[in-house]
Amino acid sequence: PTPEPAPEPTPEPTLPTDGICFGGTTGGMTSWQYYSAHGIKVKVDESACKFKNKPVVVTSLTGVSSHWTTTGGSSVYSDTASSYTIYVHSSKGIKTANAQKWKWASDFLAQLPGKSKSGTCAGETPLGSTKWVYYSKNGIYVDVDTSACGFSKTPVYKTSIGGASHHWTTTGASSVYKAKKNSFRIYIHQKDITEKKAKKNKY
Repeated sequence: PTPEPAPEPTPEPTLPTDGICFGGTTGGMTSWQYYSAHGIKVKVDESACKFKNKPVVVTSLTGVSSHWTTTGGSSVYSDTASSYTIYVHSSKGIKTANAQKWKWASDFLAQLPGKSKSGTCAGETPLGSTKWVYYSKNGIYVDVDTSACGFSKTPVYKTSIGGASHHWTTTGASSVYKAKKNSFRIYIHQKDITEKKAKKNKY
């Protein structure tokens, strides 16, 4: 795709209001680090949000060129009350210099678990105990129960995938299916993925 004009600098994180905070790194100034010939990583500072407990974090990868061919931008690693890490994978190879040139950045929306006074709701399936179901040789899915949120109508769902290992090469984590007021479904695609592997890697 033709590169878009350079975006405005990402503002400082919006401080928690009713347990919600959003922000991100700045395109062209993100501290990308080498991970492998096909991967880079960045640790994103959320300390300005001043969370006392670990929030639920949903992330996306932004930029002006080429990030549409990557995986990992919605795959959260090592999340705490003050930071998270993402690993971005490119099958064609990636260098930190190109990530800077293309103004890649990680944006986030974070909220403490549960329903806020404003009506938003955050949650996640149990780490390592998510009930993944076989779909195909390269696919699994999970139906996520959101009934605790008490929605009266189908809301807008924003999703990411968490885990301990390997989920940066998956696709599908932010693709919502069968959205209802009390549930939604996510299909994860990864070569030779099984329910057992997903559990081992704590997807």
